[in-house]
Amino acid sequence: ILKMKRIIIIFVALLANLIAQAQEHNFIASEGRLFWQKVYEYNVTVDELASSLHIGGKVVDVSILGDIITCVIPNTPFALKEAGLSRGMVPMYISLNDFTAFVKIQIKEGRYRVTVSDIMLIANQNTSLSNTGERMDIETYAVKRGELSNAVSKTFAPILGVWLDQTFDFNKLNTSVGGDDW
Repeated sequence: ILKMKRIIIIFVALLANLIAQAQEHNFIASEGRLFWQKVYEYNVTVDELASSLHIGGKVVDVSILGDIITCVIPNTPFALKEAGLSRGMVPMYISLNDFTAFVKIQIKEGRYRVTVSDIMLIANQNTSLSNTGERMDIETYAVKRGELSNAVSKTFAPILGVWLDQTFDFNKLNTSVGGDDW
């Protein structure tokens, strides 16, 4: 009986953890489109944020309009190694594609909100399914009948979602390599 209680407690804890992770991935389906959106608590100016984006090197076409910054994530490979995965461990729509997206960052006092939209998959090699450079909406795999598909929590959240969070969480970023003592 004691072993059975332990098993049930472990199972409930694992289930609660999975539910929490599923709710924290920040992907949203709206009007058949996939968005990633997250609010960060951090006191930063528009100019400081734009400067960090430029220095970070992961985005291009950084523009400022009032309290809004826009930029583009250029053709970028999925960060499989950083997610602890290899090409053979992910679906073909991940391993055979890179991605690109549009980013809008809105800044208010003490916080900023990052919204990633227009996420496209870009074929990274010639296959019988596509030619290098061909583009496909991510919604093909991520949105089914207007709702998030299982691919979001199983594949996109642990790979793309983590990459986006690491890229746009300026609380954790240090753009000065080696510190100021050089």
